[in-house]
Amino acid sequence: PIYKSEEFLEKAITSVLNQSYSNLELILVNDGSPDNSEQICLDFVKKDQRVVYIKQENSGAAHAMKSGLNISKGDYVMFLDGDDWINTVTLETALNKLEESKSDLVFWNAIKEFHDKSVFVDAFLQNDEVFYGERLEWLKRRVFGLIGNELKNITKFDQISSGWGKIYNRNLLLSDPYCLVDSNNTGNFDTELVCRTFHKSNRIIYLNKYFNHYRMYNDSSLTKTHGSRLFTKFIPLFINLNNFISHNNLGLEYRQALNNRVTISILNCLLSITSKRNNSGFKSKYVSVNSILENEIYKESINKFEFNKVSLFHRLFFTACKFRLSFFVLLSGFLIRFLTLCMYFDTLKRKSQVFLIKFNLFICTTV
Repeated sequence: PIYKSEEFLEKAITSVLNQSYSNLELILVNDGSPDNSEQICLDFVKKDQRVVYIKQENSGAAHAMKSGLNISKGDYVMFLDGDDWINTVTLETALNKLEESKSDLVFWNAIKEFHDKSVFVDAFLQNDEVFYGERLEWLKRRVFGLIGNELKNITKFDQISSGWGKIYNRNLLLSDPYCLVDSNNTGNFDTELVCRTFHKSNRIIYLNKYFNHYRMYNDSSLTKTHGSRLFTKFIPLFINLNNFISHNNLGLEYRQALNNRVTISILNCLLSITSKRNNSGFKSKYVSVNSILENEIYKESINKFEFNKVSLFHRLFFTACKFRLSFFVLLSGFLIRFLTLCMYFDTLKRKSQVFLIKFNLFICTTV
């Protein structure tokens, strides 16, 4: 999918066309981008017969991905944002491992690319692994959410919930018309895509490789735009996942995992509310936070949250959420945004963690 990516688009396209595995089809879907992306795409169509170009009205990333999927011809499908790129050996390595293991899906790690720093994002898995049997059932549940001791490190919560960083058997996607839902109505369509495709897989392989480069500084891209109403857009996702659990009789662990996901989602919402792209004033931001904490779905989830399993900082933070201390939660949001950046720089990491704990202790003692 392509939207306002002209500055980075050539690198994304070239990273695919220069793969060591050359038997590929590259489908470029212009999702109504108002910049010069179309001309860049057309230039590549002229130069390489493997490139196919589609243009549509702006409909969101999920619709763009579905448009490309519907005309694709290969046995496997990979998605890539128009401002990101992949390593040269990605397809060759991943496809070989996929076919060797007879898996339906393969996934790997990413590198977050800042202006002046590359950060290797470690997943919760340490080594290459083929998932089947009980381990596969555990993985399928984990993509719905964390439970028990998994909550000790919620910073690695959604690292495998992105639509990119994976190669799918095309039939997994085509056999489920709901795996790519309308991204204009759902705040995180990737999560439903991953939950549904993992659930339908008989075997999945993980590669402890850093193949995807996720650009952190294109504020206009499809998957990096935020807003104060993100939780409102999350609600259809939570409802869809809840219905999926019911329809497939997936049990209590899945219920608790989804419940914890709903509770933890406020962290993403706070990053959206405090984003520099959100030009609303402090009062408006406060109202946004308060509306989340007063939401019946959120109140129900946090009342069932496993507080005793998270770190001290998060226990204090979610306690403030439970008692709907909107002012302090919003202030925490600003601090979390700033200190999250500090986490990428080793000299500031420990100081930022200590400061967060002290700040939240102050919140709770103030109450």
